[in-house]
Amino acid sequence: MKELEDRVIKASQLKNALVVAGSIVFVCVGVWLLTLDISTIEDAKRFNNPTLVYALGIIVIFACGINAILITKKIFERKPALTLTADGIVDNSSPASVGKILWSEITGLREREAGGQKYIAILVKNPEKYCQSGNPIKRAINSYSLKTWGTPIYLTANSLKVDHQGLKTVVYDYYRAAKKRA
Repeated sequence: MKELEDRVIKASQLKNALVVAGSIVFVCVGVWLLTLDISTIEDAKRFNNPTLVYALGIIVIFACGINAILITKKIFERKPALTLTADGIVDNSSPASVGKILWSEITGLREREAGGQKYIAILVKNPEKYCQSGNPIKRAINSYSLKTWGTPIYLTANSLKVDHQGLKTVVYDYYRAAKKRA
């Protein structure tokens, strides 16, 4: 059988820039929530609890601020976002990416959708291994993903120069070829 050539999928700077811009807008909304005075909040028909509104503002600033920082770092990285090789996948497509995943460690692929976002879940023999590496934020995200979705590893086209169908096709093609070789 012919050896698979490496396939590199680059990050989409435009998609990532739009995510950063959206995150900054939400940070501004969070700041605005914190500047509302108590009487304005209490006079509102909905969300008239000042503690809830201020807590929401802090959470939005924190979550979207971290997202903006992490995605901005991805914009300036020089590594390929995703590389498929005869040996496996090298994932560097998101802040929670786990790096190299050997085909021999992958037990299956599943297409999933959550919140209107399609992604490919990568099922592995030892998912806990991928939750124990990286910085604390990466470990927390991957542990949450394992608990919620059954795997810490998933691929989405959201930050890549490819659409979901193109990503799905290439990942499944490489997976099938690797399983035939094994």
